[in-house]
Amino acid sequence: METLKIAMATDWFLPRVGGVEYHVATISELLTERGHEVHVLTNALFGQGKYPYVVHRIDKGINLRFWNVRVGYSMAKEIADIIKKEHYDIVHGHNYFSPISATAMNIASGIYGIPSIMTIHSMGEGPIRHMERFFANQATAKVTAFIAISSVTEEYLRNLLGKNMRARKVWRIPNGVDTERWKPPKNKEEAKEKIGVNGPIILTASRLSIRKRVNAVPKIAKMVVKEHPEAKFIIVGDGVERKTIETSIRQKKLGNNVIMVGAKPREEVVQYMKAADIYLDPTKIEALGMAVIEAQACGVPGLGYIKSGVRDIVENGKNGFLYRKDKEAAEQIKYLLDNPDELKRMGKHAREIAAERYDWKKIIKDLERAYRTTISDYEYRPYKIYEVWKRWKERKKSY
Repeated sequence: METLKIAMATDWFLPRVGGVEYHVATISELLTERGHEVHVLTNALFGQGKYPYVVHRIDKGINLRFWNVRVGYSMAKEIADIIKKEHYDIVHGHNYFSPISATAMNIASGIYGIPSIMTIHSMGEGPIRHMERFFANQATAKVTAFIAISSVTEEYLRNLLGKNMRARKVWRIPNGVDTERWKPPKNKEEAKEKIGVNGPIILTASRLSIRKRVNAVPKIAKMVVKEHPEAKFIIVGDGVERKTIETSIRQKKLGNNVIMVGAKPREEVVQYMKAADIYLDPTKIEALGMAVIEAQACGVPGLGYIKSGVRDIVENGKNGFLYRKDKEAAEQIKYLLDNPDELKRMGKHAREIAAERYDWKKIIKDLERAYRTTISDYEYRPYKIYEVWKRWKERKKSY
């Protein structure tokens, strides 16, 4: 197999913690293990670190700390110098609203004749506005192809770009999970003992933001514990909504049923997933639902909103449930607690589907296929202004 030289471009990377950061780090490591040469082009704002691949920390330009991004002509020039020097086979950008990502892909494909592919990891809230569409079209002007992590992100991308989507290919490649690490426990009761919680566990692991809607958990819990006072709702995570959720728990007198444990490192989150009986994703605007995949890899059926990206993961009634309203989610939880055989059956299917569709070994091969097809299909269409500049420069040389 011919190996590739790949540039990953993103403003957000380790040691900063987040979904895109983990995703880029994981695929970079796995591609390196498969013999490819991987370089990450990222913001110098977040510090250093040791990795089994090359990391270029872009330190030119202006840091917009509110958004944690870097912009400016000098930033673009630094990226252009790296791309010109390294001669990549493909540039893989992550999100159109990352200036480093958009700049790297447009310079690669619009100037240097290098194909590019962009992963859409998330989507905006509410209707698409004119300025958002204008910015997205500029940021993706020369992108060769796209990767959408779910059906909802693909729909969002197509609506966002409209006719400027043209005939560019969109690959549907979700995030992956390490199914050797995220797997069912040998003994569920021992897993519960490790986290110090007994009884049925309904888990939610999320950033505590308004968008993630974790404040719906106490409302759902109140409906469930009327019939199942032994049920424990555990919330793993932290964020600006923490006090609001704590207040809701007190007002609803759920101190014995809803437990907030704060943010936990990944190795501890695994233990909570293994101990859980049901995973609840309360988010309505969910690009995919990575935590649902991780829970299902641990043999835990998931519940998610029917119009969110979770609909790609959960087959209703097979490995979990999809709901339209919080009351419906509460009814589904009560049904599973009332029917332990169904809970066990769904957990078994959850593990099987996660191992079959979301194991990183499969995902990385799909990614390689997308790279090779994008490279073979690429047609060089440089910026017109660049063509004019080149002709002017060549004419100047001839005098």
